[in-house]
Amino acid sequence: MMLKKLLFLVGCVLAIVVAWWAFKLIGKLVFFAVLAIGAYLLWTKVIKPSSDG
Repeated sequence: MMLKKLLFLVGCVLAIVVAWWAFKLIGKLVFFAVLAIGAYLLWTKVIKPSSDG
């Protein structure tokens, strides 16, 4: 019984740690995604007119 409670507690702590780490990682991914989209838009705005003309 005690082992089950201990495993449950460890599982809860691990879930919180993983969720927090995933949140930090997703924050970084969103930041890089915004940067990538901005760079892509800038690239298409700058390159496309020069290639068309």
